Amino acid sequence: MKVRTALTVAAGTLAGVALVTGTASAVTTSAPAAHVSHSRALTVAQEEAIFEEYATARASADPKAMAKVITPNMTWVYPAGKSIVSGTARGLAQVIARAKAENDYGATFSLVNAFQTPQGIAVEVLAAGTHNGKTLNQDLIDNVQFKDGKVSSIVSGAADFTALDDYFAGAS
Repeated sequence: MKVRTALTVAAGTLAGVALVTGTASAVTTSAPAAHVSHSRALTVAQEEAIFEEYATARASADPKAMAKVITPNMTWVYPAGKSIVSGTARGLAQVIARAKAENDYGATFSLVNAFQTPQGIAVEVLAAGTHNGKTLNQDLIDNVQFKDGKVSSIVSGAADFTALDDYFAGAS
């Protein structure tokens, strides 16, 4: 997966790219450019490698593998919905429980693309699966931050949180 820059500094404001159901469009924020940190503790390539290790550990929901790539107090947020994949998972036990629930429901996640952000990377992911006659086919964006060489925070966005709730119904 090749990381591309998603945010750039232009004319004193941040200009970025927002992915909406597979389509890129330009966005301008009112944040002054002075608020952008150009120093990174990790290189983008290191962040990408760590996220790929996380994705592998998440797919197996293996506690030892997860502990190697996430901070003990990691947060993973799906900001909408009412199922097990909704809300905030805090810490290793809750993050593993969420990953296990996704696995139990046959969900798989394919990394499509990654973009550099001032705080980490934004990863485009395709979620797919079938479970109890329901089909999951969802575009996701994970906004990933890092601390001490590990994933410290993920905020997930979805094209359709209602569809995620429907797929994971009964998992809460």
